Amino acid sequence: MDSARHGRRGRWALSGAGILVLANLVLSWSVGGEEWTDSAIFGSPLAAAVGLGLGYLAAVLRDVLRR
Repeated sequence: MDSARHGRRGRWALSGAGILVLANLVLSWSVGGEEWTDSAIFGSPLAAAVGLGLGYLAAVLRDVLRR
């Protein structure tokens, strides 16, 4: 794999993680309550892991479909 493709996949993965972490924070805040930060803190690692996987998968599919 060339470095440009590797870098592109990494950017997609980080973008996916960032989007899902922000979505988790917004969802936790909108649910409200006194303890909204607990769900935001504990849900963020899971959201980041899922976002990394989905972002990387999107980049791979993009590369495959462009061939």
